[in-house]
Amino acid sequence: MRRQFIVICVIACLAVGVGWQATASAGGDHPGRYGPHGPVITTSSSTTDPGDSLTVNCKNFAPNEKVTFSLHSGGAFLGKTYSNRNGSCSIEVTIPSDTTGGVHTIVATGATGDSASTEITVVVKHHKHHNSGNSPWWDIF
Repeated sequence: MRRQFIVICVIACLAVGVGWQATASAGGDHPGRYGPHGPVITTSSSTTDPGDSLTVNCKNFAPNEKVTFSLHSGGAFLGKTYSNRNGSCSIEVTIPSDTTGGVHTIVATGATGDSASTEITVVVKHHKHHNSGNSPWWDIF
């Protein structure tokens, strides 16, 4: 358990120190844009707890395009929004409370088939249970 905690802390420190770079890909019949002109997403934080919210910013999508966000590792729908006339957008998403700890990928997919992704680290905090002698009955059983 201690080893997992250390590994997660190292990953979190690297993520904050280096920063996460989003990657772009194309899907469907759309030719897609790659490199510096392809879609890119970033998050307001590279680490989060299950149930917490963070902001996802995107750029280089098609103008006025519907962009859908999901947590790829579990297929959870996180939300949708539309890009502005410059192809940029921003949305606040909530990481599902049942998300397991570790590295997960947020994917933004545009209606044209272009997509971008970035990784976040979900940190699950475990608390030791102490029975103080005056616990409610549900702690006894």
